[in-house]
Order: sequence, then structure tokens, then C-alpha cells
Amino acid sequence: MTDDNTIIEGTTQTANQGDTNPNGPEIEIDGTNAGEASGFTIYAANNIIKGLVINRFTQFGIIITGSSANGNVVSGNYIGTDVSGTSDMGNTFSGVIIYTGSQDNIIGGTTAVEHNIISGNDWSGVEIQGLGADNNIVIGNYIGTDVTGSEDLGNSQYGVHIWSFAKGNTVGGATAEERNIISGNDWSGVGIGHSDSNRVWGNYIGTGVSGTEDLGNSHDGVSIVRSQGNTIGPNNFIANNEYSGVKIKSIETISNTITQNSITNNNSLGIDNVDGGNAELTPPIITIVTSTFISGTAPPNSTVEIFSDSTDEGAIYEGTVVADASGNFTWTGTPTGPFITATATDAGGNTSEFSTPVSSSVEDQAQVEIPGAFKLFQNYPNPFNPNTQIDFALAEFCRVSISIYNTLGQRIKILVDKYLPAGHYNIHWDGKDAYGKQVAGGVYFICMRVDGFSAFKKAVFLK
Repeated sequence: MTDDNTIIEGTTQTANQGDTNPNGPEIEIDGTNAGEASGFTIYAANNIIKGLVINRFTQFGIIITGSSANGNVVSGNYIGTDVSGTSDMGNTFSGVIIYTGSQDNIIGGTTAVEHNIISGNDWSGVEIQGLGADNNIVIGNYIGTDVTGSEDLGNSQYGVHIWSFAKGNTVGGATAEERNIISGNDWSGVGIGHSDSNRVWGNYIGTGVSGTEDLGNSHDGVSIVRSQGNTIGPNNFIANNEYSGVKIKSIETISNTITQNSITNNNSLGIDNVDGGNAELTPPIITIVTSTFISGTAPPNSTVEIFSDSTDEGAIYEGTVVADASGNFTWTGTPTGPFITATATDAGGNTSEFSTPVSSSVEDQAQVEIPGAFKLFQNYPNPFNPNTQIDFALAEFCRVSISIYNTLGQRIKILVDKYLPAGHYNIHWDGKDAYGKQVAGGVYFICMRVDGFSAFKKAVFLK
């Protein structure tokens, strides 16, 4: 498309030919026989692509590229699925890419008919890439799920990938209508690399449209590397992801603020600052928890956010307080519990990991049957295919790691790496490695580690 103000709209087909697909677009653009091609390439401004099924192209579903390709809208399409929005017919590259120089484009919209389903593609759902690919908006889409928003139909890489010097882009928004569902993807839900000053807010990342489905992305909920000044929040719900809720990695990755989100039930840490990410800012230390206030210490003059969670993340944002020049803080209020955590954000915008959790109620803990010792039980069934259950017991509140190793001593998957209260637990392994690939048949070792304790069990996967 080289002309401005062009509209390609499939919704008019219903009026002309009848509603042949009541639950989705009427017109399917199938790239099976198109050769080496993308579905649409836009070089111009203020164009609209709406109400189409775009699938099975050997390159991208839609490309928006160049300094003249500004102000375009892509809405109401199924990109990478069949006409029902329930089966994978992905494009070989990404569903949509906004490329170098393209600005102020909108992928999605705030009404039901404007939402795109961008799933099943062999690269990412939406890519925003390159210098000058700035100030674009991704709102109201299902990225990695089917048309219902409740079933996994993930893209093979990221849900949304912002990288290579793209700046000022926004994923999500303040209202439920602007919320993206970014779940079920084979890498992280949102990946930001070598790109500054982008914002991710108001999204569901790792769950479905109701907020109750377990549709975790296979890596982190959000991952940021070699990027600065990005903001994650407020009002993201980041849950159920295979690794961390938010990962900030590398010494060049600083001033990334994570604020007022619900981050919970991820397999590893809720927030993971590694290799110098966010200057590895020291988390707060909570020293007193009562029914009316919470006190502790944090980096001097930092902004402290208080959370409640069932373990060691931050499911419920409770409130904010600023630490004084000595690092002391007191937040007044009644926390939900059962555990309280906190983050700190310094003047440079670096947000810490969650603090070590502290119980909000001694009485609640006393009601739980506490095992007398740490223990890893033999998995059942064993041998197994396709799944096996792993039971373990914790004698005290602690950080526990349970991983799968092959016979060469190589760790192939982390099943749990987080703080958990004392108690009995069970988890499952589906015979897949960290990349979601089925392992070879044979012997594997389940390893449990806590402070001062480790245990191994042999598991046999049948294939």
C-alpha cells in the first residue's frame, strides 16, 4: 500500500453476501500459494486494515514500514488463525511488524469489533522494531490465545516484542477495553530489548480474559534487556508464567520502573533483577507487620510499594510510602495478607525485587499442619508419560528450588524457585524442557534444594 487514506475492510462483506462466518471475519486472505510474501505491506499513512483473516504467509501477516507509514490502524482481524479463531494457521514470521521509522500506528482498538486475534504465528504476535519505530499503540488484542481469550494458541516467540531502538511505544492502557491478553506464547509475553521509554500497563499477561485461566507464557511475563526508562504498570496482572513475572537483565538495563501491578503465581521470582539489572537495587526489609501498620527499611528516600500475596510475590497492591533519608518507612493501613512483601524504587527509576515476605498473622500460620522435616517424595507415576506428580514437604517458611536434571548433570527445567510457607505441596512435570520441547525417553533426576537440605529422586520418562 503506497497511497494514504486507503481502507481495506472485510466487514462490508456481510452486507453484500450474508454473514457466512457469524463468529469472525468473512474474508480470508490465505498466503499458502503466495510464494515468498507478506499479507500486506504498508508504506503510506492513515490507512486501515480491518475485518480480515490473514494467515499462512511465508513472511509477515502485515508489515508497516518506513518514515511515511504513520497513523495506520490494524483492527478487527484474525492474524495467524483460521476463520474461527480457534486453530493455528500461523504466518511464518510475525503476525504484525511495525518497522523502522513508522510512528503513531494503532494495533487494535477499544471496542469488541476492533480487537485483533494475533496468535499462532511462527515468530512473535506483534513486533515493533528499529530506530524511529516510535509512539505506536497496541491495545485491546488477544495475543497468544484463541478467539475466546481462554485457550492457548500461542505465538512461537514473544507475544509483543519491542526491540532495536524503538521508543515511546505503549502496550495496553488505563481501561479494561484497552487491555491486551498476552498469554500462552512460547517465549516471554512481552520482550523489550535495546529499546527505551516504552510502557506496558493494564494488561493480562499469563492468564485469560476472565483473569482465572492459567495460560502462562513459557518464559517470563515481561523481560527487559539492555533497555532503560521503561515502565511496567500500573494495573498489569502478571501470573502463571514459567519463569519470572518480570525479569530485568544486564548492567545496561537500568531505570526500569515496575509499579502498582498484581504479580503472582509465577514459577520463579515475581521480579528478578539479574546481571546488574536495575542496578540490583536492594529490596526493602519488612521489620514489623501489625493489623494497622507496616514498618521497615529501604534505600533512603526510595518509594516503597506494599503488597499482599499467598507466597513471595505481590498479588494485591496495598499502597505506597516514601522512605526517609535514613531509609525508614511506615505504611499505615490494614493489609490483606497472608504474607506481606514490598518493593523499592529509587530516584533513578530502578525498582527492586520483592522483599522477603513476612506473615501478616501468627494465628493463621499456627492453623497450618507443619511437617516435621523437609522431604522430597518419589514422583508418581514412575515411569510416566505424559505427566508425573512430585510431592514435597517444607518444615519452615523458606526459598525452595525444584529442578529436573538429565544424566549428564545438565539442568533442563526449573519447576519451582520461590519462597513458600511451611506445608505439603505437589507439582507436576509434563516431560518438557525449559523451551517447551518434549524430552527424550530415559532417566532424569528431580532435585530439591533449600537452605541446608537437598534431595534427589530418579524419574523415568517413557516415550
